[in-house]
Amino acid sequence: MTQASELTPEIEGVSVVLVGSFNPAIFQPQWFARMGLVRPQEAEGEACKIEIVRPEVTVCTVGPFHYEVDTVRFAASTTSLDALTSLRDLVVNTFRILEHTPLTAMGLNRHMHFKMASEADYHDVGHRLAPKALWDGLIANPGLASLQISGLSNGNRPRRFTVSVQPSSKVKPGVFIATNEEYKVEQENAPELLTLLQDNWESTQRGARTMAGELLARCLAKVTDAE
Repeated sequence: MTQASELTPEIEGVSVVLVGSFNPAIFQPQWFARMGLVRPQEAEGEACKIEIVRPEVTVCTVGPFHYEVDTVRFAASTTSLDALTSLRDLVVNTFRILEHTPLTAMGLNRHMHFKMASEADYHDVGHRLAPKALWDGLIANPGLASLQISGLSNGNRPRRFTVSVQPSSKVKPGVFIATNEEYKVEQENAPELLTLLQDNWESTQRGARTMAGELLARCLAKVTDAE
């Protein structure tokens, strides 16, 4: 049986998504630098890329961080695993500065592209997650295109946890797995969400990575006739 620890993503990324009420035009590279949230050199030159800044939306990259902000959604992401803790701290410190910004929900996300050792392993994952016998006579050459499972995360305070699986668009043959853990508050409460982000970041990211590896390991385990 393939062990979960043997399965390492070729490409990974993480993101924090906040739901609330935002002024997108604020979130520009020079503002982050002026607030001491990023180094000045990250807010200029090749490390900085502004795609759009308008009253209703801002999209930009500052150093290792990418932002997409509209009036109701703030998303910050990175594909640098060395910047995981920095991403968390950046979001926390941003909204401690913008302390009056109303926040109502948060999503902690991780996406992973796993390269399979062979085409056979790649197809085994699809066969285990979506058995093809069900489709006999209904569709020719069925194959898994996308699967989403939603439930509750493990832990003392279970939260809505969603896992998405589909063929990877970046590694061949490969499997893409994305996870999302939701955090909600009953009223607009930015301090509570920021505390949840700071306290749960490491365990959520570690849990997402472990879960994805274990899921693939189970898919690749040999199935006995008894099963």
